[in-house]
Amino acid sequence: MKTRERWLLEAIEGVSPLFRAAGFELPVVKVSVGFPPIGGLKKNRRVLGVCFPKTMTKDDVPQIFINPTVEEIESEQGVLAILVHELVHACGIHGHGKSFRKLAVAVGLTGQMRSTVASDWLQDELKGLVRKIGPFPGAAIVSRMDGADSPVKRDKCRMNKCICTDCGYTARVAKKWLEFGAPVCPCCHVQMRTSE
Repeated sequence: MKTRERWLLEAIEGVSPLFRAAGFELPVVKVSVGFPPIGGLKKNRRVLGVCFPKTMTKDDVPQIFINPTVEEIESEQGVLAILVHELVHACGIHGHGKSFRKLAVAVGLTGQMRSTVASDWLQDELKGLVRKIGPFPGAAIVSRMDGADSPVKRDKCRMNKCICTDCGYTARVAKKWLEFGAPVCPCCHVQMRTSE
């Protein structure tokens, strides 16, 4: 069975002619599926991928990570569009300014440069590439931020709030002690009521 990393490396080989045609030779890169350092679980404006330039790696090889929670993981063309975006950065282009736009458009990306999408002709190229390398060997991870059930139930506060109805004094009491009765307010000397 093909790993996700092997699939992504084959995809890089498959899109390298697009970069060559735009005047760029793709550098050797390491690529994987993994969480970006920030924004990987944001509900809005989730970071889809990240490229660490060679200046940030000890072996001088750019490293690309595709976020495993993005819906694009469910479609090979979506993964490939993210990969192409990050490969533009791997070519030594930082930020999303004019240099980024020039190469991104040349390789078939469109839309806002911070969150590009594949143009129609790039989509066709990517579909052909998927036929060649096969389906993406993985599925998206659904995080609790997306509404997934957690395998472990979060422990809710075991302390119950008790309030004096006369003065408003509050205290927290463990549920097991409430079985014996609610506490008495220290200033009004009346039994407190539980609010939870």
